[in-house]
Amino acid sequence: MIKVGNIKIGVGKPKICVPITAVTLKQALEQTKYIANDLGADVDLVEFRIDYLKDAKNPEFLMDALKQVKEALNNMPLLCTFRTLKEGGEMMVSDDEYEEILLHCIQSEAIDLIDAEIFRGADVFQRIVSEAHKKNIFVIGSSHDFSNTPAKDEMVSRLMMIEREGADIAKLAVMPKDREDVLALLNACSIAQTCMDIPFIAISMGKLGMISRFSGELLGSCITFGAGTKASAPGQIAAGKLREILELL
Repeated sequence: MIKVGNIKIGVGKPKICVPITAVTLKQALEQTKYIANDLGADVDLVEFRIDYLKDAKNPEFLMDALKQVKEALNNMPLLCTFRTLKEGGEMMVSDDEYEEILLHCIQSEAIDLIDAEIFRGADVFQRIVSEAHKKNIFVIGSSHDFSNTPAKDEMVSRLMMIEREGADIAKLAVMPKDREDVLALLNACSIAQTCMDIPFIAISMGKLGMISRFSGELLGSCITFGAGTKASAPGQIAAGKLREILELL
């Protein structure tokens, strides 16, 4: 379990995270205010998908944008994510560019959590973890596969590798081709729950895998992603509807 503000991640119901998916700072602030003011009761934390920003590679702009979004969130925890094109994001960058962008996000001191892709390279990942922890920022080590669902044992192995590399939360998102793939992801969750010491997030994407977005309390996945103004991945459902489902379960 980790505590971010008043939110305890890794105990109880999965926490609902809503993404900001804006191209400009103006749009980002509009989405932020909508999430904080109109969706507030249905949202536990917010993900700023900075790979959507057209000026994300500009350090001064990026750090200012993070500070303005954080201020507009009314103390809601902020997760910062730059999802690379390789893993389903909006922008292609080199490993060096990726590391530089994330380090600028950490230096802003405006975020509570940061997503770091485990397959950017062990050295890159370790430096991001080290710098984030110096600023008391939690790290979500992530792996996304938008074309496939690995075998169950491989998914468990990947989550455990992320834990070994020093992440505070491990995240795995995969794309199912049939119901057997969805069941494999759910089985991997059940195993990971018994052998991991850190919280984890496991998502089977698309309509086929939608059950994985609200079965976390049973199978251990600690955060689920719901849509605000726009979904950031296939299969996300509106945050309010997601809250209703979690309460029913």
